[in-house]
Amino acid sequence: MTARRFALLIAIALAHFGCGSHGLGESPTCDGGLGCSGACIDPSKDPANCGTCGNACTPGAACIAGVCGGCAAPLMACHGACVDLTSAPTDCGACGRDCKGAVCSHSDCAESCAIGLTDCSGSCLDTTRDAKNCGACGKACPLGAQCGGGVCRCAAGLLCGDRCVNPQADPAHCGACGNACPGGQVCAFGRCSAMGCPGFTTNCNGGCVDTSRDPANCGACGKACGVGQTCGNSACGCPMGQSPCGNTCKALNADPANCGACGKVCPQGQVCAQGQCAQQCVPPTVNCNGACVDTRFSAANCGKCGNACPMGSMCANGNCTCPGFGQLSCNGVCTDVRNNNANCGQCGNVCAMGQACNNGMCGGGPNNCPPGQTRCGGGFGGDCADLQTSNNNCGMCGTRCPQGGSCTAGKCACPMGQTACSFGMGSFCVDLQSSAQSCGMCGQFCGMGQVCSKGVCKQTCDQGLAKCNSSCVDLATNKLNCGLCNAVCGSNLLCVKGVCACPQGTTACNGLCANTQTDAANCGKCGTVCAMGKTCVKGVCQ
Repeated sequence: MTARRFALLIAIALAHFGCGSHGLGESPTCDGGLGCSGACIDPSKDPANCGTCGNACTPGAACIAGVCGGCAAPLMACHGACVDLTSAPTDCGACGRDCKGAVCSHSDCAESCAIGLTDCSGSCLDTTRDAKNCGACGKACPLGAQCGGGVCRCAAGLLCGDRCVNPQADPAHCGACGNACPGGQVCAFGRCSAMGCPGFTTNCNGGCVDTSRDPANCGACGKACGVGQTCGNSACGCPMGQSPCGNTCKALNADPANCGACGKVCPQGQVCAQGQCAQQCVPPTVNCNGACVDTRFSAANCGKCGNACPMGSMCANGNCTCPGFGQLSCNGVCTDVRNNNANCGQCGNVCAMGQACNNGMCGGGPNNCPPGQTRCGGGFGGDCADLQTSNNNCGMCGTRCPQGGSCTAGKCACPMGQTACSFGMGSFCVDLQSSAQSCGMCGQFCGMGQVCSKGVCKQTCDQGLAKCNSSCVDLATNKLNCGLCNAVCGSNLLCVKGVCACPQGTTACNGLCANTQTDAANCGKCGTVCAMGKTCVKGVCQ
């Protein structure tokens, strides 16, 4: 047995019984993991602590079963280094294949880069989303930023100097860049406080964060999720529709560099359509840098290629929109300004300490909420919520409904025909009849090349069903594939005979279905917004 394997067994044993203070930098307690530098990690797959604390793999290499080896997709090992064979001019498509003055485009040597790619010293790169070459060759995004549409953006926060910060919980930039909290105080919801962190948050280096959903502190302080990953129920995972490739998330149904499987690159000139390499996209999908997407519904390409919607918003009929009444895009994140103390009534309007945001206005005490609502979170920073209808506080504060589900009468429920299934990244509503990740029962994965048809893993779909990724669906009724694959009927839209339509009694208003008799954002007719503090009763603002 090698020393490294022995170290891994010791680490796993310690994790099983709970870590004590066994070494420098280790956490005092860790359930199900190893404590390293104040954070709980999985030594079997953490490239920074592979097998044991501090044993870092070479850049780009993956940690497999506690041993450094291999390269994280889409990188490949060439002469002792991890390189991207899709664009490296000296290792184009294969190790040692030198383009000798030509460029490397989609793993092939060529005289010029393919459409949508930019020549960066012989490497053909997508500067609309390459964080190391964002908008132009050599223009790298700051630490923590992502590249979208050729512009560096912080997924959730502000760009302060050369890094992304969370102004809601950064004691050095609390509420604004450069606003440092005095010694002994914490940053709670964008304000410095000497009262400590609210009960539902954790003090992580002077900032109050919710470790159940903070991607920078997921499950424990300092435990960051990978690029593109989300945090749900204290665990990192990829959003629905994406799959993990190394430490990043990829849409295997439309990524030409990972088409159908991690690392599967489409040949030069081909596109990725529904997980298969093809000669061209089929309308209404269009070619966005080799990916076949429907710009009517793609949040990453809404209305046109490269136009990414803000975090939490959706793309409806080619327009980015926040999913609910009272929500605005604040710092690139959809926020309910009716009851958010850090963005009350409008983005950036912070309520004074001891006040609460009630229907977009600061006032009263910290627990002041409208009739029928409860302050969840407690004190400054908590939000008012209707426990009968809130998806994040259903029945009681902190009870989140599965993604895709809704809260009715204080109970979470999935749409008809779907079941709540829990995965590492949280809970989702899935159709057990068509989900390749839960085929027939939660967690029942179909094998490579198989599809899920009528709750059974098969080689082909049953008659009358269409193959969308690895699912067999009825395009006439499926909300996620309405009329064609990946055409999503957002919000409360239904799929009727292959067309997204509103339920009876509601009207389509800017891609959402609204009850014009009660919706204060569309009172009486679409676009008629009631003044702050007023409600819509029988189509009239009161």
